[in-house]
Amino acid sequence: MLAWNCQGLARRFGTTTILEEQAPEATLELVRIWLETHESWLLILDNVEQVAVIEPLLPSLFNGHILLTTRAQATGPLAQHIDLKQMSDEESALLLLRRAKYLAVSASLHTIKEQDVHEARAIGKLLGGLPLALDQAGAYIEETGCSLADYLVRYQRHRKDLLARRGSNPMEHPLSIAGTISLCIERLEQEQQPAAELLYCCAFLQREDITEELLSLLSPELGIQLAPVLSDPLALDDAIARLRALSLLYRQATTHSLVVHSLVQAILRDALSQEQQDTWLARILRGLNRVFTEELSMEALRLNEQLLPQVLQSLESLKQTHSVPPEATSLLYKVARYLTLRGQYSQAESFLHRALELLRQSPRASTRRQDEANLEANLYNCLGLVYEARGAYQQAEQAYARSLELLEGTLSAEDPKLSEALENSGRLALQQGQLLQAQHLLQRALTLRQLELGPGHPHLVPLIKLFANLAYEQGQYQRAETLLLHAVELSQQTLGPTHPHSIESVSSLATIYKLLGHYQQAEDLYQQTILQLDSNDETTRYSTIPSLRGLGLLYGLQGQYDRAIALLKQALAICQQIVGHTHSETAESLRTLGLVYRLQGDLSQAEAFLRRACTIFASSLGAHHPEVGTCLNTLGLVYGLQGKYTQALETLQQSNQVFLEIFSDTHPQFAEGLATLGMIYGLQQNFAQAEELLKRALLIQEQALSNDHPALASTLHSLAMLYQEQGERELALPLSQRALAIRERVWGADHPEVCASRALLAKL
Repeated sequence: MLAWNCQGLARRFGTTTILEEQAPEATLELVRIWLETHESWLLILDNVEQVAVIEPLLPSLFNGHILLTTRAQATGPLAQHIDLKQMSDEESALLLLRRAKYLAVSASLHTIKEQDVHEARAIGKLLGGLPLALDQAGAYIEETGCSLADYLVRYQRHRKDLLARRGSNPMEHPLSIAGTISLCIERLEQEQQPAAELLYCCAFLQREDITEELLSLLSPELGIQLAPVLSDPLALDDAIARLRALSLLYRQATTHSLVVHSLVQAILRDALSQEQQDTWLARILRGLNRVFTEELSMEALRLNEQLLPQVLQSLESLKQTHSVPPEATSLLYKVARYLTLRGQYSQAESFLHRALELLRQSPRASTRRQDEANLEANLYNCLGLVYEARGAYQQAEQAYARSLELLEGTLSAEDPKLSEALENSGRLALQQGQLLQAQHLLQRALTLRQLELGPGHPHLVPLIKLFANLAYEQGQYQRAETLLLHAVELSQQTLGPTHPHSIESVSSLATIYKLLGHYQQAEDLYQQTILQLDSNDETTRYSTIPSLRGLGLLYGLQGQYDRAIALLKQALAICQQIVGHTHSETAESLRTLGLVYRLQGDLSQAEAFLRRACTIFASSLGAHHPEVGTCLNTLGLVYGLQGKYTQALETLQQSNQVFLEIFSDTHPQFAEGLATLGMIYGLQQNFAQAEELLKRALLIQEQALSNDHPALASTLHSLAMLYQEQGERELALPLSQRALAIRERVWGADHPEVCASRALLAKL
């Protein structure tokens, strides 16, 4: 072909004869001699498939220049390689608009309507900045007279047809983008089938995250032709070299990854029958389901993080398949559980509902095996975790109950697999203030887990900590301390003192000491855990955040504001670095900073941090989450202390509405909101309204909390202060005495709250 093309050149040079024209190969030598004996020439060789073919044409002495275009990414010593990347958004828009005759060749994008530029850029993104595809789209728009917006709609519905259609102009590249790639694939299948198989596999993966490690992990499921290639580095190099020669993929040596253009992927998928597409997707889903793990070790979580883009891509492709592989349901569950751990609750919920729908559509739905029933139970259990995390407690309760019902239908009452569902149901009951129900469920869970694991296993620690929380809510403070001491001992003995679970257990014990007014013991334990801040392990550093916040708040309660704020800002920085600026843990750090600024009396700073915290809580957990209600309650109090009574009342009404929707009008959280609202009315001198709200809060707390609960003492103290301010000594005195008695029993003689109660009693 090159020799025939050179005949035209030789004629123009006047160097050919009739005899030489009958022997085209001879013209190569004539052209080469002409190039050697002339200067300042430019020879363009377009679309060279095999670089070696042009060597007979090259002069031994260069007095000019050769521009060579080729899909091959390796040109050897023959030429300097310049890789042409895909066009930028602006370049794509310019090429498309000029080819479609929307724009003169010399004109810029600023000379036409902004809407046209926006639509041209959108088309450029769809076509991935490929010049041939953009030229093809421009030709279609010019020939048919359709608008740019119309082309966008047509592409979404008829992509395969449009990519296969070339313009009618004979001066253009003869093949469409789809035709060009299809010819390459045909050659691959004839010459090197494993390379074609590798390309098809890549067509169903997320284009920018195809690491060689990923392909190796998936290889057992990828078919008998491709699997051996992926396990042999030299065979894999050969396959990749063949694909690079056709520019069908790129290899990133530094990251050991492959990149396939999105348009190439689309054309490859379109070239396959529906059955072939389903086969490839099923292979990849099976492989991902095998390697994506439920384990919670750091190594497993890091692997899941790397696999996540591919999993999400495959699950999205699942919507177009006609045959859903059975592994899809299991993979949906695993990734939903992982997303729940990451706090991505909306996406997790969506995947869980999809998995449940697939189970319902299963042909064996009426005769389900035990493993399928267990999977359904796991799905409902995970759905409960999502609802619980978002504060949708009623839905969480229903999901947990359904999970427990399914498990109890297939397992014996003593089966250890029931323990997680029982633990989750018990924790939810505890959060809702249903203490007897919580105790019953948690005790069943603990009994089963001890039967399975023995009394000294670290997996008992979460349950022990829940029992400690239950004991605290029941006013059994000594028991709460004892349980947490046991949790710390068990964690440290089995996992080591620097393990994240051990750090969390110590932090929980320190928090109990702080709540009970044992400040020195709390400080010592918090200091012990934050020594791990220097760890190189990100998870270990992250596990110190509760201790940083706890110690910061402790210093704030003791009036050491500079130390408190420094620690809390450090906790905030770690949260933002590890989980991002919009995570609920970041919001908790902001809220704690707001609390300390309120204690310091810097109410403008307190307001700013609390407002940020409320916004992040609402966006990450949902507007009707208990954390949102609690944060709004504190913000409302800060508004009131600044005299911003309208904002305070509006914010507190919003807070109470959240509590009312999640819990009920008999829950302690709702009572706390009423008490804060009563305090604001007291600041406004609206004593009647303040008294009504505080008495209502007190009634709820007396029925829901233990007789020694600090929250009960706080409301008694607030109501006594209200009566004292009105001169109602006889009403204030017994309330103040009750508040002091509770605080002394819980905190001892030197706690600041005890001192406040004594001061009030002295006035009375």
